[in-house]
Amino acid sequence: MEILSTGEKIKRERIYKSFTLKDLCSNKVSVSKMSCIENGKIKVEPDLLQYISEKLDINYEYLKQDIPDQIRYYINNINKYFDKNNYESQLKYLLQYAEEHKSYDNSFKIYHLMFEHYMEKEDYDSIENILFSYFKNCLENDIPENDLIFSMDLASYYTEIHEYDESNKRLLTCKELLKNDDLKKVYYEKYLKILINQINNYIRNEDERSILQFKEELLEISKMEDSVWLRNVNYFLCIIDLIEDKEIDSHRKSIIEEHYKADYEFERISKETFAEIMLKHGRISEANDILNSLILSLNKDERENYVKHVLKYIYLKLKYNCDENLSALCDEILNIAIEINNIEYIEKAYFYKSLILEHEGNIFLAEMYLNLSLDALQKFGTEKQLVERYIKIGELYNKMNNMQESLKYFNLALQSDEIFFN
Repeated sequence: MEILSTGEKIKRERIYKSFTLKDLCSNKVSVSKMSCIENGKIKVEPDLLQYISEKLDINYEYLKQDIPDQIRYYINNINKYFDKNNYESQLKYLLQYAEEHKSYDNSFKIYHLMFEHYMEKEDYDSIENILFSYFKNCLENDIPENDLIFSMDLASYYTEIHEYDESNKRLLTCKELLKNDDLKKVYYEKYLKILINQINNYIRNEDERSILQFKEELLEISKMEDSVWLRNVNYFLCIIDLIEDKEIDSHRKSIIEEHYKADYEFERISKETFAEIMLKHGRISEANDILNSLILSLNKDERENYVKHVLKYIYLKLKYNCDENLSALCDEILNIAIEINNIEYIEKAYFYKSLILEHEGNIFLAEMYLNLSLDALQKFGTEKQLVERYIKIGELYNKMNNMQESLKYFNLALQSDEIFFN
């Protein structure tokens, strides 16, 4: 990949074919003018360029193609000319020429490609470094399509770094621009993808209020028959039904249940989410039934996967005080975790076992399992996790009226800076 001005192409071909300036000029043009053409000081007229192309036996269209045209050509043929290992440096090479020649349409496209590249790599520092220049190029172009592309890029970026208020501002800009039918045809699905990602993040963060703000828009999208995102939209609307303490709409429920047949992972995630919202809203019995059905649907032969998910369900049952005996289930999971030698799962199982025993009133046995969980956690846990565990052990010793041990663990927690962030 190489960028050459018309003059550089002429000079390179002339030298390669052993022509002097005088040979090339003949009686058609002065040597001084040809020298200025080769050095890019003046632009060559079409009829003279035609003469040069014939004299040097070189394609006229190739000679005519200026630097912005060449940049545009390479951008439109990325798969052909770009090496994956040098993708970023090749973009920067094109960008240098685009900015030197104030080819703002090209530089905008290059910044967009760089933005997508950095997003894929989760290189958010590099995104921050190009944002001002990317924005400046967007302003220089002043084209609605570029405004939309830039706003979508920023919305996806802010979603990924959990700056949802900023993302929402960009999504509102996108919605306004998508009132243009031509733009909507090309970019609406991409807009929906960003919206879906953002709502999924709100679900992960249990931010129910923010999920509800999209209800009307989701209802509008659900009326579309050909969107690839209809499954997600109906899933979100089912979640909104539960947040609003209503039964899930039967039509929506039947739509997502159709998808369960082809995608077990989607079924599992959906039911987990539904159960957690039900637990949060006090619908304990219904949620418990869902969690129990999920446990039964897991393949015990896939032991790592089985332990991972059952631990999650035990955690939810403990968090929302499901009234059932979890001790036997926790013992089963602990034994499998030990057999597969997964220290993180062993630690969680020890910890949940201690919580179960404490709830049952067996504080002394709970203390033993809690200390076992701490021993495991010290091998891989973060400082914040250790602080939380020290506090929990300190509280348990306080219940046992063992003030010496209680103070010991509270002091361990206080020695960490992490205590100030809890």
